[in-house]
Amino acid sequence: MPLSSSIPLIPNLLAFTHARNFGASWSLFQNQVPMLIGVTIVALVFMGNWYRKLHEGFSFERLGLVLMLAGTLGNFIDRVFLGYVVDFIDMIFFGYDFPIFNVADMALTFGVIALIYHEIRGIIHVKRT
Repeated sequence: MPLSSSIPLIPNLLAFTHARNFGASWSLFQNQVPMLIGVTIVALVFMGNWYRKLHEGFSFERLGLVLMLAGTLGNFIDRVFLGYVVDFIDMIFFGYDFPIFNVADMALTFGVIALIYHEIRGIIHVKRT
């Protein structure tokens, strides 16, 4: 798919649009790939150590960390081998054309949501006891 070309899937809602992001979320830190790679390595080590210390079995904390690790690693691989992240999911929410993103970004977002949910459940549990 040529760069900047778009394939509408659901008119005025969803399209596949080929984009290259030379920065981070919402194109922040454009052309700072070496710095982003360094920050990503630190984040991967931090999240990996955090995950290693968790108890066995299912928890939203474990789920959140796995999703965040997967998303971080996916974008990291693009940055290392391509020098940019390939984005392609183009959505429009109530007339707002949301920045184009990819599956790794979705994993990161849902991972953060799972961690927030885990923390809120913990706070509610503490208040009940």
